[in-house]
Amino acid sequence: MHQKKLSRPTVKALFAKQLIDIVGMEEAKHLELSQSTLSKLESLTYVSVEELKELIHAIQHHLSDEMLGLFSKPIPLNSFPTIYRALHFMPNAEHAIEWLNDYYRLYSDAPPYVILKNNEDVTIKLDVQANANAALPVYSEILLICLYKIVCRLCRVNFPLKEVGLPFPIEGLESQLSYLFGNQNIVTSEVAYIRFSKEILNLPIYPDGVPNNGSLYFYFLTWIEEHNIASQVRQMIANSVPLTFPTVEELAKEFNTSSQTLRRKLAEEGNSYQAIKDAIRKDRAISLLMNPAIPIKNIAIELGFADPAAFNKSFKNWFMTTPSGYRAKYFRKG
Repeated sequence: MHQKKLSRPTVKALFAKQLIDIVGMEEAKHLELSQSTLSKLESLTYVSVEELKELIHAIQHHLSDEMLGLFSKPIPLNSFPTIYRALHFMPNAEHAIEWLNDYYRLYSDAPPYVILKNNEDVTIKLDVQANANAALPVYSEILLICLYKIVCRLCRVNFPLKEVGLPFPIEGLESQLSYLFGNQNIVTSEVAYIRFSKEILNLPIYPDGVPNNGSLYFYFLTWIEEHNIASQVRQMIANSVPLTFPTVEELAKEFNTSSQTLRRKLAEEGNSYQAIKDAIRKDRAISLLMNPAIPIKNIAIELGFADPAAFNKSFKNWFMTTPSGYRAKYFRKG
């Protein structure tokens, strides 16, 4: 592995410029932004996540619209906790996706998502007729990523996407988009879409804490911190699984730092090495359980557990049921 450097979360300024295009450069002059943020946007250098939050907050309050003017009608500020709380009453991922589409329909010319199903896959496309701003790259990126990540959080697992299509050239953006969607199979297409296994629709919803911040866009920012420490560690670990999980000491050497410093940096981000390991194991466990031909004892071994009993115990803590019970209930045939 190439040696990494512990770095602060940053975002390409091009994305921030796309946000400003929503209101226009003349109107953007009236936004309450610091001189530091303005100068970085003008020079197209990297902006920090805090500076991007500042920009999003300024646009939202300038337009009095949580969705930054992307829909036909403004969505009231601080609506996201209410939306998220309502989604917890949905029985599974399928109902959550449909409910969210119905909610957005209240503020757009048509439901923004078109949901297509066949025997194996589900494809969720953005309806280009739903909003006048549908041609903007930021519209496709945010609506698809937010839908995907909200459902992931509701179901407590980052389920795999089979393919992502975006209606703009992706050359030079491949690594950033792959990080955002957790998928390298990203193509340029006429209409923006995500595609995943039909089995995902059966994933159950688990109630958890409602995000404190009222904005869907601040929730989105969690996944654009491309250079935060936790995401770097997660990527390095994921590349070595299923063979082994590296120790904290081994990871620290890759970052040219001490294990104590690495633990402290993760703690500053509200994370830990164990939490990252568990997240990778959860995602991989669900992916493997979707294939009924793989014995559960083999899944336990692949995920680094000493025996199936240890895997069962951890899985029950994550999903309140055993791996066999989860598979039988949510991934049964027919």
